[in-house]
Amino acid sequence: MSQELLLYGVFRSLIEHQVPLSVSDYLDAVRALDMQVRADDIATVLTRRSVRRLCEVLWTRSPEEVRLLHRIFDGIAPPTADEVAAIDARFSPATSSASTAAPSHGRSAAGADSSSAVGPVSTAAASPSPSGSRSPSGEVAVTVSFESAGQTGGVPLPRPVLPPADDAAWVLQPQTVMSARALAILWRRYRRMTRVGPRAEFDLDATVAAYVRRGLLDRPVMRARRTNSARLLILADASASMAPWHPFLAALAESLRLSRLRFCDLYYFANVPRRTLFATPLLTGELPAREVMTSFQGAGLLIVSDAGAARGVRNRMRVRQTRDFIAAMAQQMRAVVWVNPMPPGRWTGTTAEAVAGMAGVTTFPLDPASMIRAVDVLRGTRTS
Repeated sequence: MSQELLLYGVFRSLIEHQVPLSVSDYLDAVRALDMQVRADDIATVLTRRSVRRLCEVLWTRSPEEVRLLHRIFDGIAPPTADEVAAIDARFSPATSSASTAAPSHGRSAAGADSSSAVGPVSTAAASPSPSGSRSPSGEVAVTVSFESAGQTGGVPLPRPVLPPADDAAWVLQPQTVMSARALAILWRRYRRMTRVGPRAEFDLDATVAAYVRRGLLDRPVMRARRTNSARLLILADASASMAPWHPFLAALAESLRLSRLRFCDLYYFANVPRRTLFATPLLTGELPAREVMTSFQGAGLLIVSDAGAARGVRNRMRVRQTRDFIAAMAQQMRAVVWVNPMPPGRWTGTTAEAVAGMAGVTTFPLDPASMIRAVDVLRGTRTS
């Protein structure tokens, strides 16, 4: 990593250790450094401690990830004079003027002597071509700035201004609206406590009442433990228009596995839930919808679908079929909630607008705050 940008090298190391980062996280760090440089705070920015603190704030979300980041930085040795010279030769055109040779020599000395404390040294390359990317000789025109690894004990941070490389490697990772862990925590709000099972819990009030009533007590009064008997059925639209939200559906399925709900299940449909439901998002494993609804009668029903808002269409047949389904479910289920991943501004003129106005169903957009309200409605708490 000696000849790579320090920030990018640390980013790639974290990716290799399965830290969930995306391109936007890397660009956020670059923008933060750029803002500090523009604020003439270079002496603070270009140090190992400041860069490590920036990465810690932007890229770590747990103590384990913080310790991993520190190990990565501790494993980066200060550059040698040869490495600094190689970086200088890589980013400086061969046609540099004699006036830039002295600063280049100073940078090599700074990299070789880690105990020296010199300020940032900048060098300007040859004038760029009219396109601003390459010189007439075909070499890339850049501007490089280094700081020595002096009292801070840091690695010099090069900041070249380069045109985008055609062979740049980008690591793209899907990001869901809510993670599986956040959804699992959300399901803890979905409770309906009842006492079922063997009498294994001591009932103090009943024991005292029995003693007062009879004046004699041969054994304590016991009662069943309170358990969460809430039941939840989730129907998710796995049609082509829902493809952008398939990662969220995967997180939703994972959250049910992580939750402590005893009676919950997830089934899939295409566009409109009808006579057949499916066990997988690939629409395989057919199940009769009537059997599923009968087994979850009296439970809460959560539907996740764009209802035509993704394509911006209003289908009369789909509206009618959806209305019939909602009417039937409102009579069998404790509550019916429809979560639409498209923003409400995109519902106008589509089937989603008709669904939002139907009786027997409460519609919410897909965001953390709305999901909390949706769970409250499912457990019987009406929200305004």
